[in-house]
Amino acid sequence: MSNAKGTAVKPVERLAYPTKMGYPAGGTKKEISDEELLASLVASLTDALYDARRICDNDSGITTFRRTRALVASISSALSEDPVIKQLDLEEHEQSIDGVMKELLRSCQYDWHDGLEEQGDYMSEICQEMAEWLRDIWSVLETGENLCDVRACIAYCAETVRSISNADSRAGFHHQETNICIMNEADEVIYETSQHIGETLTWFYKELLVMDAAQGNGWLTSTILADLKAFDKVEDVFELLQEPEEHWTLEMRAAAEDLIRKEQNAPRGK
Repeated sequence: MSNAKGTAVKPVERLAYPTKMGYPAGGTKKEISDEELLASLVASLTDALYDARRICDNDSGITTFRRTRALVASISSALSEDPVIKQLDLEEHEQSIDGVMKELLRSCQYDWHDGLEEQGDYMSEICQEMAEWLRDIWSVLETGENLCDVRACIAYCAETVRSISNADSRAGFHHQETNICIMNEADEVIYETSQHIGETLTWFYKELLVMDAAQGNGWLTSTILADLKAFDKVEDVFELLQEPEEHWTLEMRAAAEDLIRKEQNAPRGK
């Protein structure tokens, strides 16, 4: 066998996978788990990718080529959404919170004096949704995975809090308290407060920073530190880092000490 240039092509070495999905060669139905199905799909797609890279002329069978691309798109759409992204659900929370935020800003602009009560209700609604959302964010954060997505969610919450503060509501946002309780996988309470939601976000930023630093993700650590500066949380977060949490690993404790040392030795502007 040779390709368009006449060079011999090595025969495709295909990975083994079921003859018929869910049915072995004997024809008896077999229970196959999602993990096994995904493994089989990966094997099939690995072969397909190898074949696709060997195709030299897409014009030789334009109809088949288009059908192949359509099939690839169908496979992608058939797979369920990434469970982590679905759990964080940033887009849905953005739409929900932004909708209430618009109403708050409208009331502050056009009904500042008489809209006192509804402004307080809007702020409370936003904070309550963020508090519930932060529990989902924590369940991902504590795994140490997808920290970039976690950071995006926390940054959005921090930006929302800043927007509420700048709205100049007559209801006054600085004394708004929000109840929140964060539990780990063992159902143990690791954080509980009735403070301003901004204080909770400071705690979350501290946890995100030390978790990421322990993994050595320099580029993300820099982004998180930039967030702290933008939201005026550097001093508060580093003050919290002084007291290690019980749930921190040895790597996280060492990372916190390293962060504190670097912050103390960082050059200061005049």
